[in-house]
Amino acid sequence: MRLGAVYYKAIVVPMRWLAGNSHLLQHRKWGEVHMKTAVDLVYNAFIKIEKNIKLILRDSFIMNIFQPLYNKLPELKDYRNYYFEEKRTNVFEATVNESRNRGIKMVKSKVLSPTDHDNRATNELCHSSWHQQG
Repeated sequence: MRLGAVYYKAIVVPMRWLAGNSHLLQHRKWGEVHMKTAVDLVYNAFIKIEKNIKLILRDSFIMNIFQPLYNKLPELKDYRNYYFEEKRTNVFEATVNESRNRGIKMVKSKVLSPTDHDNRATNELCHSSWHQQG
């Protein structure tokens, strides 16, 4: 579950945003044809992870795979900051925005920087699971 959450947050969220917004980024000289750049960033990150498996759980690495695009596409950086820092999730029976939790930010910290001993103890399992998938 941790690896799935890491993959979703680090790869799926930015790729979905790029795929869904490429047609709106013509003023940045970015379009669907440029998605290959994003794919290359992911591919190169996976090569680095293969050489150093601990990168898969290193927040400073995994959450910055798309860093090279932030100057060219500041909208992507803005979305990333919103999604991981400000976005509020729906909480059962919460009707006003102030009562909603920042669940995405909480999940990110729980999977990449767990304080709970049991969660931290899964680091080695995450590393070995990654190798088994490759």
